[in-house]
Amino acid sequence: KADKFNTALYLDAGVASVIKAYAAKGEKLEGERARLLADTLRDFRRNGLDLAPDQQHRLRQYNAELTDLGQKFSVNIGASTGKLELKPSQLAGLPHEYIQNHPVTDGKVIVTTDYPDYFPFVTYAKDRRAALDLYVLFTNRGGDENVKLLDRLLFLRHEKAKLLGYATWADYAIEPRMAKTPGTVRAFLNEVKAAVKAPAALEFAELIKEHVALGGKATDKLTPPERYYLEDRVRERKYKFNSQELSAYFEVGAVVKGLLDITRTM
Repeated sequence: KADKFNTALYLDAGVASVIKAYAAKGEKLEGERARLLADTLRDFRRNGLDLAPDQQHRLRQYNAELTDLGQKFSVNIGASTGKLELKPSQLAGLPHEYIQNHPVTDGKVIVTTDYPDYFPFVTYAKDRRAALDLYVLFTNRGGDENVKLLDRLLFLRHEKAKLLGYATWADYAIEPRMAKTPGTVRAFLNEVKAAVKAPAALEFAELIKEHVALGGKATDKLTPPERYYLEDRVRERKYKFNSQELSAYFEVGAVVKGLLDITRTM
């Protein structure tokens, strides 16, 4: 409903005519007022005010479907909970509280892709094959259905961008942001890539060293969840920092109360 209202507002010729009439007076504005007027005029253009009636109708249809598909995409991820059936021994390395919260049923324990299950498991479990299996389940939440939705979303975004006079969705999406153009973003990412290449190589070498110390081979290809596991081991070895012991200082009731107190103060 909010998106539908937003579309209608920016296609309202009456509202736009008042703002354009004020802008035409040429009154001297500074700071936030000047920025607000410029951004508002820009947003009317970006949201289809200057399109012909039949094109505005098509834009409304695009916006409605984009909103619907976006919600379905998020819902599919939220509603998708993968799970692994594991032997109790496969919880080796997990905190005592985690093991207690995963009772054995018919000789098995269930570990899911829900956040409280997922992140501790991929960080602490000594069974790295199971950690990889859980990572694959976690990363593929939403599955084939979301791949179909994503194809349609990308198509509609491209069609909307072209309808509004932009070459690509990236050109449309980045215009109101600091970078202004996709070329600026790409140049910045390339600059960052070059800057972090050497430090990243040093960090990766340290992870490989830890992997070897734990029984792996220097030639092994590290899978994504190994980052959590090896980084935690390196922190403990180099800085004597045990992340599992840290939780004792953050009792959940005190943490919730603290967050609510801070929020209320703000």
